[in-house]
Order: sequence, then C-alpha cells, then structure tokens
Amino acid sequence: MKRKKTRIQFRVQVAEMLEEQMLRHEKNPNEPKGLCATQITERMIDAGMQHLLPQRNAMGGALSRIAGVRSIGEVRAGTLIIRKQKIWTIDMNRFNKWRRS
Repeated sequence: MKRKKTRIQFRVQVAEMLEEQMLRHEKNPNEPKGLCATQITERMIDAGMQHLLPQRNAMGGALSRIAGVRSIGEVRAGTLIIRKQKIWTIDMNRFNKWRRS
C-alpha cells in the first residue's frame, strides 16, 4: 500500500510542476512550455521529495504513465553529457479526470 501511495504522490507533484510551468509559459512565451525529466528530478530533489522519485532509468516510463502527461518534443541538453531529452507537458483536464476516479 505504501508503494501505491508513493506513486500517487509522485504523479500529483509532477502534475503540479508541469501545470506551474505551463502557466509561466502563458505569462511569458520565452519560458519553455514543459520540463524535461532532468529538470523534474532536480526540482523534486530541491524540494526534498527525492523519496518519491522512481529509479533514474525508469523516469520516462513513470512520466508516460501519468494521465494527461505527454511528450511534445526533444531538446539537446545535459550538464556533463549532452543528449536528447524529451520535453513533457500536461493536459490538466485529463489529469483531474483521473484524479477524481
């Protein structure tokens, strides 16, 4: 039961981060529309929520299983190693529908 609760908390936190980023994009079109997995991981660690994170190699799968979250493209990014990373956004209507069920 604890694992299921952790997964739900992870999904809610990611949805809130992506919604916040989309609101920033609406106010300032120069802001990116979504976040990559690295940015999501870093923000969760900064907020002290590292216990909610899936394993590093499972982040993409965990994001794709959240209702309403989808990949909108790729960007080349990284600190030490430059590689392609997917940019994730959320459809809050679909997420809220999942959350109510």
